[in-house]
Amino acid sequence: MLSLLAGLSLSVLIVINQLEGRRKQLDRQAYKDYWQTKVMVNLEDQGKYQLAVIEADKLLDKALKESGFRGQTMGERLVEAGPALSNKDAVWEAHKLRNRLVHETDVKVSLLQAKRMLAVFARALKDVGAL
Repeated sequence: MLSLLAGLSLSVLIVINQLEGRRKQLDRQAYKDYWQTKVMVNLEDQGKYQLAVIEADKLLDKALKESGFRGQTMGERLVEAGPALSNKDAVWEAHKLRNRLVHETDVKVSLLQAKRMLAVFARALKDVGAL
């Protein structure tokens, strides 16, 4: 009887642990809509390539927060999300470009570079279940 209770208790603990480890399900349609209206639309205008990268970074940060990745900054959340990201080094590169765009006035982004960075952000958003 005691071993049955111990086995049952262990099973309950395993199930609880698995449920706590799951990330929150994201509203994919809302993320797709944002991606189209706030990110991709900026590729239509040469002067807005930088804004496309900034908006994509912002969207990934929102997805990381809503998925339950902890951290005070996006950098900290990226560290925690690292194992979930298929190309974390490229995501870091894209995030660093975003930081340069926001903090340095002389940084420019070409259409090719913007498209490359958006592909990285899109992959990361897929990795966390947002797209």
